[in-house]
Amino acid sequence: MDITSFLNAVSGFVWGPVMLILLLGCGVYLTIRLRLLQLRKLGAALKLIVQKDPKKSQR
Repeated sequence: MDITSFLNAVSGFVWGPVMLILLLGCGVYLTIRLRLLQLRKLGAALKLIVQKDPKKSQR
């Protein structure tokens, strides 16, 4: 087995179901641990994204 096939096998394993489970688990853990912070602040975050910057319009 050469190094390329070995790295492809490792990459396929790491970026497959294992990584998906770890990412989902981390997201659920942080959601619970932060007491749904991202859901409570979502409206304010979206408002900040779409509103115009008053300093920019003065130039």
